[in-house]
Amino acid sequence: MSATSGRLRQVESLRKRSDFEYVREHARKVVGSRMVIQIAAAPDDSIKMGVIASRRYNTRAVARNRAKRLVREAFRLIQSRIKPSTWFVVIVRRRISEAKCQDVRRELLTILGKANAVTKQQ
Repeated sequence: MSATSGRLRQVESLRKRSDFEYVREHARKVVGSRMVIQIAAAPDDSIKMGVIASRRYNTRAVARNRAKRLVREAFRLIQSRIKPSTWFVVIVRRRISEAKCQDVRRELLTILGKANAVTKQQ
């Protein structure tokens, strides 16, 4: 996370198609009510996340972008609790449209906990 802006840096996001394909090939899938997460061990020591909100989720770009913003913000808030060397892709589901950021953060933590990708809170 950038110290000045609070935004995710590009190095914290999955950007390339090959990165998404790597996660898909090596992933373990965990399903939640608002999202599906594909999680894989990273080839390096980084923590990276990608978000997929397709037109199948919602035809309106505004709704898709809001869903992606919610997930990115939830990731930013819990990033310090995620184990290193973890890459994951979040695929949003329709129920995320009625959720608030706290709900998305709670569900993301729960799902990552099921996948054993969260460190114990100190």
